[in-house]
Amino acid sequence: MHRKQEDVDALEREVARMRAAKEVQSRFTEADTRFHQTIARATGNPLFGIIGGAIGGSLTASIRAGLKNLRTPRQLDKLVTIHENIAEAIGDQDPTRASHYMAIHFDEAIARSVSSLARTACDCAGSYFKPAGRANVTYPEGSFACRGIKGRVRSTSSASGDAWSATVITRY
Repeated sequence: MHRKQEDVDALEREVARMRAAKEVQSRFTEADTRFHQTIARATGNPLFGIIGGAIGGSLTASIRAGLKNLRTPRQLDKLVTIHENIAEAIGDQDPTRASHYMAIHFDEAIARSVSSLARTACDCAGSYFKPAGRANVTYPEGSFACRGIKGRVRSTSSASGDAWSATVITRY
């Protein structure tokens, strides 16, 4: 690992900022983004710095979207802890452990993103297919496009009129 002590210190500061900003999404997102930018810089590979700069806006948007799927303080604590574990592994110069925790973090982030897309698709399907004032209705299968999501509704039977099953085809 090519990290310097100043990188480890910066990672620890960002974890502390995340922990302190758990109730302020914008501050949490900023600290999380800086955490990942610090890891890119700590690799010592100038290409990671360039890539990190190029995708910074996407990273921030992805973090912001993922945070919307954290429903409980316990889930947010778990997210902070995984960042803390990554920072400790980098500080200990243990690439195997750092890689392990990053894999867990990415898997969880992907799951949150998919959940967010699915929820948006279901919301879109609901607004697209739901007849006003009707419940206990079986809606037809069909395609929809709204709020940047294209999808296909499947098995849209709902007793309450608010539960949906949808497959996201693409985001545009």
